[in-house]
Amino acid sequence: MVAALTVEAVAIPLIAISFTSVIGLMTWMVRELSRISTTLSVMGERHSNIVQRIDDLEDDHKLILRKVGV
Repeated sequence: MVAALTVEAVAIPLIAISFTSVIGLMTWMVRELSRISTTLSVMGERHSNIVQRIDDLEDDHKLILRKVGV
């Protein structure tokens, strides 16, 4: 009888702490995934801007070559 009470006395708090820890870990993972997603979105936008700038520079280069007559 005493052994059964001891197991319950230990198991219930242990389960409660484990459940809280799992919820905390899942919350942290969702927050980190959100941060990574935001970072990737910003990097994708920067990449698009850089590609557009390169295309504009290539167009300017072609225009200059036509004006020079090369």
